[in-house]
Amino acid sequence: MLMVHDRRTVHYDLIGPDDAPVVCFAHALAADGGMWAEQIPAVLAAGFRALRIDMRGHGGSAAAPGDYTLFGLADDIVAVLDACGIAQVHVVGLSVGAMIGEALGLAHGGRVRSLTLCEAPPKALHNAAAVWGPRVAAVRAAGSCAPIADATLARWLTPAFTRRCRSSRPR
Repeated sequence: MLMVHDRRTVHYDLIGPDDAPVVCFAHALAADGGMWAEQIPAVLAAGFRALRIDMRGHGGSAAAPGDYTLFGLADDIVAVLDACGIAQVHVVGLSVGAMIGEALGLAHGGRVRSLTLCEAPPKALHNAAAVWGPRVAAVRAAGSCAPIADATLARWLTPAFTRRCRSSRPR
């Protein structure tokens, strides 16, 4: 589904019974809500609804001009919760999605029933500018995450797994 927030589109999907508690999934950089596809059946089977929101500039969500903050990205989640009439959620986040979950808990604690944070650093990296500066520049120049996608996957997946995936693709 698409909604308009702050003059841009935000893509999300909400699956499961209307009266069930909601688990909100926050994805990693250069991914989208689809990265949680394998967790959704288990969440639904356990009696929850699943909410996946594509972060700005990822998946079906439009990018916004300027710099992003974790609190601004958390506010995007609140906008979706408000649009869907959801008071509280259990949050599951990976990497930057986990950091967004932290910001959501700090700024909107009453909206968060629980946090499951995976791969979330407790503070900024001491060399964040050196690590992230070139990536941010590449994304801004291209207007998409495409320039960093392969390197991101290389950090996440082993070479053997990547080779198997590439060899099993339909041609």
